[in-house]
Amino acid sequence: MNDNGTMTIMGCTISNNSASADAFALIFTSAGGGILNGSGGSLIITNSTISGNTCSARGGDPFFPAPASTFGGGVDNSGSMTITNCTISGNSSVATGDFSVDTGYGGGISNGGDLQITSSTITHNSASGDYGVGGGINGFEPTRTASSIIALNSASTGGPDYFTNGGELQSTGYNIVGNNADAVIFYLMALLLAADFGYYVFHYLAHKNSVLWEFHKVHHAAEVLNPVTTYRNHPVDTIVQQVLIAVMIAPVNGTVAYLYRSHATLSTSVVTTIVVYALNAATQLRHTHVWFSYGAIGNRILSSPAQH
Repeated sequence: MNDNGTMTIMGCTISNNSASADAFALIFTSAGGGILNGSGGSLIITNSTISGNTCSARGGDPFFPAPASTFGGGVDNSGSMTITNCTISGNSSVATGDFSVDTGYGGGISNGGDLQITSSTITHNSASGDYGVGGGINGFEPTRTASSIIALNSASTGGPDYFTNGGELQSTGYNIVGNNADAVIFYLMALLLAADFGYYVFHYLAHKNSVLWEFHKVHHAAEVLNPVTTYRNHPVDTIVQQVLIAVMIAPVNGTVAYLYRSHATLSTSVVTTIVVYALNAATQLRHTHVWFSYGAIGNRILSSPAQH
């Protein structure tokens, strides 16, 4: 599909198409395996699936080693494009050649124009070649995203999910993007919420259930508060607490492992662990005999010694 005018695509499936080029035919680039939106095009795509498309090119021979380049296995955009409620998956941008340096740009999308992506999923796309960049999206120009998932893509050289090739990814909120920095932030927030909810469930049951209360009341029997009071617990009380927290955390770990694969690296775990332990210091603090408060709003988020 080649657009250089004004077009709207709604509720469609664009799949198993290809755009190819061969240096032996003196054609060195190909673009838009599924859709090619030219510099004069204005294209709106909604509620559609773009999958299994391929953009391929082969470089030159020993006597004429011209490099091959491919742009956008699923979509190549040089004009104005809006993508909403769409799935872009399983597309590939493949550049090959034995005697040239070949580059595959944007397995899912190669963007060289104005692009807005909203409430869409871009996964399992790939960019390959001597240089394969932007498995999900290659950005020659800025790409704006909102409420979208860009993950599980691959590239032979760099930027498996998004490659900044002059144009940055501009998030307007609520995105999951498979880069390490995003993995750290997402994992940290989800981990803290899950762990805190697990502790809330434990503490609620420990006070409401008569059997659990018999173990938990050991903690509340202390007459003087100090940091060591944090660890004044019956072993059964501790086991129940940790099991409930682990049950809440397990889905978070599984989700992060699935969405971010290798992007959730050791550094992700190290950073989150440091922050979690830092926040746990507040647990020791709230058991001290020193009276102070985080204020009316702060006490709703963190338990202060005064509140406790």
